[in-house]
This record gives sequence, structure tokens and C-alpha cells, in this order.
Amino acid sequence: MNRVKELQAELVKLRDKANEIEETAKKEERQITADEYKALDGLLNQIDECEAMIKTEERKAATFSRLEKPTEEPVTHNEDIKQESTNGFPTFGEELQAVIRAGSPGGTIDSRLYDSMEMRAVSGQSETTPSLGGFLVSTDRINKLVERTYQTGVLASRCTRYTISRAANSLSMPRLDETSRADGSRQGGIRMYWLEEAAAKTASTTKFGKLNLNLHKCAGMIYLTDELIEDAPALERYVTDMFADEAAFQIDEAIINGSGVGQPLGILNANCLVNVAKETGQTATTILAENIEKMYSRLWAPSISNAIWLINQDCWPQIFQLHHAVGTGGVPMFIPAGGLNQSPNGTLLGRPIYPIEHCQTLGTKGDIYFADLKHYYLADKGGVQGARSIHLRFNYDETVLRFVMRIDGQPSWSAALTPYKGGTNTQSPFISLAVRA
Repeated sequence: MNRVKELQAELVKLRDKANEIEETAKKEERQITADEYKALDGLLNQIDECEAMIKTEERKAATFSRLEKPTEEPVTHNEDIKQESTNGFPTFGEELQAVIRAGSPGGTIDSRLYDSMEMRAVSGQSETTPSLGGFLVSTDRINKLVERTYQTGVLASRCTRYTISRAANSLSMPRLDETSRADGSRQGGIRMYWLEEAAAKTASTTKFGKLNLNLHKCAGMIYLTDELIEDAPALERYVTDMFADEAAFQIDEAIINGSGVGQPLGILNANCLVNVAKETGQTATTILAENIEKMYSRLWAPSISNAIWLINQDCWPQIFQLHHAVGTGGVPMFIPAGGLNQSPNGTLLGRPIYPIEHCQTLGTKGDIYFADLKHYYLADKGGVQGARSIHLRFNYDETVLRFVMRIDGQPSWSAALTPYKGGTNTQSPFISLAVRA
């Protein structure tokens, strides 16, 4: 395919020469002359010839590649993991096999890898491919991995997601600087007055802040044995499951615990998090009905219909016992799905409970949250970069696939909100419970 690359380079030169003729006329504020039209016509003829030669070379490569393949395809019963055909490859596993063969010493290049030359073909050394050249895993396949990542994660799929365009590496959006609902502070300073007829009006001003999301790198590597590579369905499942699950874990971890330095800013470290204090005399490592009631009361009212409880699994014994005291008895606050003899992933004060690994252990700030994740913003580049290397683990008969995703996130609120009526009890879409030690 070196000849194809040479022809493509020549095609770019011819295009630039043709553009130069028109640009020169524009700069000189005149029409193209007869001689320039003649030169332009000659360049267009050369472009047509060059394109025809490229098609011939590509057709030749495709034919030779087809003749090198076995006449019979292996039979597989793993129908459940096949994906629709994209760029000529029926499955992701078969495309990965082609990518690996293309970069191996003496390996053949499948012509289907050239279907999306701009995105995947890399010649010579480059920052996206760790070996001495090769092919990137196709963008459309990797985008499916990203979608699977968001679907797998408990938290990420509930966040508000933005995709950053190719030409940018960050997202900046205005946000209202509203930290109080008192008169003169709502909507950042907007105010309306009740007036008598013909009375003078007072102008309002409003304050805006900025929410900046700057992409951070989240990377993963997967080692593939020669045995896995030989089996396309197994290879596809291995790559899709392992990468998607681990990426989902890391994104959910950042949403909860991210420091905001080199990674997203998590809820635990956000300025808008409301931390409800423990009850006077409360025993260590406990959760009381009063804790839950106060957490519920501090959630911003419009978020109640969308909020969920996030807990560490160590909290279950405490949640099972939550109840409102009524005389010598009580009314349970926790309602299991289907009753006590059914699955316990039920509701607390009518909102669903999700046990996740990312919450802190029982008794620690962050062991239980009441949160509306719609107010957590995630931004990504819309996909990941994928590359392979046969050199890193050559002695172990393993090929390495590398995936890099760029992402950032933070709550959309800059601070908790002081309500119009309610004193110092601030509100937020994100509520936690203080340490009980």
C-alpha cells in the first residue's frame, strides 16, 4: 500500500496548487485569467488520473488479500456476541485480529482496514501507535465500547453528558451565580417589585459564573494471548467486557471521589455538597431515622423526583432497622422490593437505593448520599483512541491493546443554596451524612 500513500500525497499537492490559483486571484481582487484557467484545467485532469490510479491500487490489494484467505470460514455458535457489520468486518473480534496481523512482522494487511484511511491508517512512528506503525482500532467500534461503558456504570448513565468537538479539548458554559433565594439574590440578582401606578422602577443586575470542563486522560491496557486472538468471538467478548467494566468503574469512582486534580471533581469534594451533622449522642457507625429525615429535608426540592440513595453495602444492616417510632412500636422507613422475603434493593422514603463500591465505609462521611445526578455534568471527546503493540509482551506470546478516553466532570452547582425561608439550612442536589465516630 506504499504506492497508495504516494498517490494520496500527490493528490494533496495537486489540490493545493489548484487552490493557490484561485487564492491568488482573490488576493489581487481580479478574475482568473485565461492562462490560469488552462493551468487549473490541467491540474484537475491530473487529479482525475491520480484518483483512478488509487482506486486501481486499492482494488488490486483487496483482490490479493481475498485470494490469501482460506476458502472456508470457521463455524462459531457464539451468535449472542456478534455485532452488525461495520467497515466490512462482521464482528469487533475479527477487526481486532486484522489490526494485530497488520502490525506483525511479515503479517498481511486486510484491505478493509483502509476503508476509513483518515481515522485508522498510521505510517511510521506516531504518538497514537506504540509500535513502528500500524492501524488504530476503528472509531465506530470504539464508540460502541464507550456507550457500553456508560450503560454499565451505575452513576455515569444518570449524569448529564456533553460531547466535545474534535477542534476543542474543553467545555466552558455560563452558570447562574445563585447561592441564596433571598430578595435581591435570586437568579443571581434579578428582582421584581410590587408598584403603585406610575411609580419608578428599579433596574436589576444578574451575576454569572463559568463551569469549565477540561478533559483528563483515562487509559487502559489489555493483554491478549495468541490463543485468544485466534478466536474472534472470545476476543470480542474479552475486550468489550473487560475494558467497558473497568472504564465504567473508574468513571463512577471519579463522580463520587474524584479530587478534581488530573481527574473529574467528585461529589465528595464539591463545594455544593451539603453534609448533614450527626445527632447529639449518636453511637458510632450507625444510621438513624433522624439522619435520613434531615438528609431528605436538605435536598433541593425540584430534585426529589429524580434523586436516588447511594450507599456502601456496610450500611444495609442499619437501613433494614430504620423506622419511625409510634408508641411502643414503629413504622418502617425502608421498603424492600416485593417485601422482606424478596430482593432488598428497595426504597427509602420512596426513592430507590443503590449499593455501590465507591461509597465510604459505614460511619464515615460519604457512606450514604442522597443525590440527583442530573446535576452532575460529564464531558468527553465522544470516543476513545485505540492502538496495539506486539512488542511489549513479545516473549509471552501476548499482544497489547491500549485504549485512552478523555473525560471530565463536576457538579453543575458551585455552592449550596440558602433557601428563601429556612434560615441557615442550605439545600443542594447532593447530600451526605457527617462522620459518626
